[in-house]
Amino acid sequence: MRWLLVPPAYRWRVLVPGNLNLHAVTMRDRDILNEEFEAEWKTHLETLSDKELRDMTPQVAFCGLFDRVRCATRARKAKMARRHLQP
Repeated sequence: MRWLLVPPAYRWRVLVPGNLNLHAVTMRDRDILNEEFEAEWKTHLETLSDKELRDMTPQVAFCGLFDRVRCATRARKAKMARRHLQP
């Protein structure tokens, strides 16, 4: 009988204070997930024609993500102003 060895998969849970949750999630994305995403994105770009590549800017492809950053920045700026805090 031949045994198939499958490498173990891990799911880690990290507990952080609530006020640091978003920071922890984005650090995980940056330090772990973004490398894989970049490789997949490069592979996708290879499939595009020259015209499609010219038209496929990150601002167009990820307009929702860029909008989230704009919304988060605007919301923070408004909250800072309501609390009379300097950035």
